[in-house]
Amino acid sequence: MGTARTRRPKDLRAGTFQPAIDSFTLHLNAEGKSPKTVRTYAEAAQWFAAKPSNRV
Repeated sequence: MGTARTRRPKDLRAGTFQPAIDSFTLHLNAEGKSPKTVRTYAEAAQWFAAKPSNRV
């Protein structure tokens, strides 16, 4: 059997977009979205806002 690979976390720093992502997360929570939905949407926004070189 092969050796297990460990995943390195991606650098998803959103820079100047972080306040907007935080506000979006607050909005989703205020609407009563499920915690998993909030987490998934926020992570997608983080990924989108990250530098293009960090996306792959």
